[in-house]
Amino acid sequence: RIGKKRVEEELNCGGCGYDTCRDFACALIEDKAEPAMCVSYLRKLAQNKAAALIKAMPSGVVIVDENLKIIESNARFIQIIGDDASIISEADPDLEGAYLERLVDFHELFAEALREGTEVKIQDIRRNGRIIRLTLFSIQKHLVLGGILQDITEPMIQSEQIIEKANEVMKKNLTTVQQIAFLLGENAADSEVLLSSIIQSFANKDAPK
Repeated sequence: RIGKKRVEEELNCGGCGYDTCRDFACALIEDKAEPAMCVSYLRKLAQNKAAALIKAMPSGVVIVDENLKIIESNARFIQIIGDDASIISEADPDLEGAYLERLVDFHELFAEALREGTEVKIQDIRRNGRIIRLTLFSIQKHLVLGGILQDITEPMIQSEQIIEKANEVMKKNLTTVQQIAFLLGENAADSEVLLSSIIQSFANKDAPK
């Protein structure tokens, strides 16, 4: 129940209040203990949750140690930096153990933030014709640093995303609007008109002149 399946995983740290992991297991069977009492279980659970969140984030994320060795990263990070990272990711999708300085030319910004113990630092980087917004944040001062990368180059992309989302909202809600239109009168119809005007506005703005 707490993920310990081998003898070497039995730490016997006593953090749960029992002398050994086996004593704790017996207490679990007898409903005298709960999995959350195990410190290593809670730590692993927290790590799994953090890893899941990192993978789900739409921005590029990378976490490095004091030697700029990658602890974890997500697919969007690999996509943004490309080059060697894409090749390495075929063997290890998280790039765990890879050195950041061999993958990006702005690794010195990470090193500087680690040395200074930076809490939060934001900087725009020009790279391969794009502008990457880099947000650095301290996880463990001078020891573990996180970085978030966002490609902010194309305003057109932002407009297209808004148009796409507005279209999606309209399609999903059109049936509901039609069903309740007679109850809400013009207000319901106005919602559809408003969404249409937003789409049209962006479409006109981005249309070639």
